[in-house]
Amino acid sequence: MSISMFAIGENGTWTRSQADQADFAVGADLRVSGSATPAFGQGGSYDDVPGIAAVTPAVRDTVSLPRDRDATVVAVDTTSAARILRLRDDLSAQPLADLMRPLRADGGPAARSAGFALPDGTDRLRLAVRLRSLGAGDRTVAGTVTDLLFATLTDRYGVPYTLPLGEVRADGEQHVLEADFGYVTGRARGAAPAGPLRLTGLRAEYPVPRRNERHSLTVTGVHAVTGGGPREVPAPTTTTWSAGTQIDNPDFPEAPGLGYRPSHAGTPRSTAGAPLSVRYDTGEEPLQKDTPGGADAASLTLRAGPPPPAVLPAVVTDAFLDAVDARPGSTVPVELSGTRLSLRITGSVRALPTTGRDGSTGTGGGAVLLDLASLDRALAFQEQRPLEPTEWWLAARPGGAPRVASALRARGDAATIVVRDEARAELRRDPLGAGPLSALPAAVVAAAVLAAVGFAVAAAGALRERSEEFAVLRALGAPRRSLARVIAAEQGLLVLTAVAVGALLGGLLTRSIVPLIVLTARADSPVPAVRVELPAVPLLELLAAVAVLPLLAVAMSALRTADPVRALRRQGGE
Repeated sequence: MSISMFAIGENGTWTRSQADQADFAVGADLRVSGSATPAFGQGGSYDDVPGIAAVTPAVRDTVSLPRDRDATVVAVDTTSAARILRLRDDLSAQPLADLMRPLRADGGPAARSAGFALPDGTDRLRLAVRLRSLGAGDRTVAGTVTDLLFATLTDRYGVPYTLPLGEVRADGEQHVLEADFGYVTGRARGAAPAGPLRLTGLRAEYPVPRRNERHSLTVTGVHAVTGGGPREVPAPTTTTWSAGTQIDNPDFPEAPGLGYRPSHAGTPRSTAGAPLSVRYDTGEEPLQKDTPGGADAASLTLRAGPPPPAVLPAVVTDAFLDAVDARPGSTVPVELSGTRLSLRITGSVRALPTTGRDGSTGTGGGAVLLDLASLDRALAFQEQRPLEPTEWWLAARPGGAPRVASALRARGDAATIVVRDEARAELRRDPLGAGPLSALPAAVVAAAVLAAVGFAVAAAGALRERSEEFAVLRALGAPRRSLARVIAAEQGLLVLTAVAVGALLGGLLTRSIVPLIVLTARADSPVPAVRVELPAVPLLELLAAVAVLPLLAVAMSALRTADPVRALRRQGGE
């Protein structure tokens, strides 16, 4: 019984461990990376693929920690990731949905609905803009600076993308600029942004002039071009806008004695004829000599919605907590993508899927899980480039993963498509573990047969020794069924005691030894750690084979007791 329990436990645990390793390594039903389609065109490319139940974009980066450690940062759309991420239940003290809920710190509904809402099916965005150089009395004067405009579009996952619009001169005239979505997506097969889209920002880049100029940038109209033609996009009525300027050279001198002057922006305004308008100073660089337009570049940025919170909520691994000597509820400063950020630890997990043995890429700093939209908003408000998705994690409908994988591979734009079911099958084919396990069913059968035969022989011997006694009892009127119940009870006590002791010993052996011998193909301990599995159905079948069948045989034999007349004669009854 112990041998059979151990064999069943090892087989079940090894099989479960391979599935857990595949779930941990892939992180979802499918994971797509290395797409040739630009990131802006990837989000909507999964909308028409049959079999997909949920999608989340993902970004992977690293942060440096004290004592020469580094940690992996994984940022996802936490509103959908709770249905996608494969996190084994014993890796967290909280349900996955509860872990994810506090991570969304993107400014709330006011931020998610901010900006100009573009209609579904928008192929191009047209902006009518006017750039004026203001003189005394706000007269339009000749300007020397030409601005290069960019539009920031935010998709339904909260990820911002910057698209070029074109140049506009400071001549006071109206200019119509256009962003072609098809050009940005490369017109790849199936490429489309993840709509509905919102125009959430504008960026004007210009060279710093020798003399400061007072500019006024006005958006006089926003139009979305769909299959049905241009449509005017109404101005948002509840959105608040903020503006900021920056000179790209961090060493730009601002000492008054040298004559340098920084740029500055006022508060954006919205009127009936101009949904968005802002005035700003370009700054000046009087000592530059190399180029007539300025040696340094500057930018004006307009953003829709409230600013992000001062700290970002984060879920971290235990290894990260150890690396920074923190605990849930602590605030930890990190530098991510060249930006100083503060993380507030809202929860912890033992390990985070897709991040390796210790959650890091190198030196054991653990892993951090963030909300992608919240992270990008924090970066944008610090004048840093937001992170665009590099991976897409997909959840398939039941039984739909093979069809989804086939459709994505037929499209041919992704370099890597990892399927969880395929990873499971590949791990189960590992000869290091699959070879020895192939002999386990034979060991279970052999042990069960030996146990059953041993019980049956012992019971049959005991029954034979008492056959004459039962014959006399039968002659005295004892029913056959009563005699069968007596022998079944006697032998059942012995059988069940032996089975219970064997099962207990087999369970102890399984839980103490199996975690030590279930290894990966590289002879490492699996990640996540091995969880002993004792399948209920094989165990019940084993109990039936070892206990029920011998007892049934004994009961059948007891019903066919010896002839009472012969038994009495042998005892001297003649």
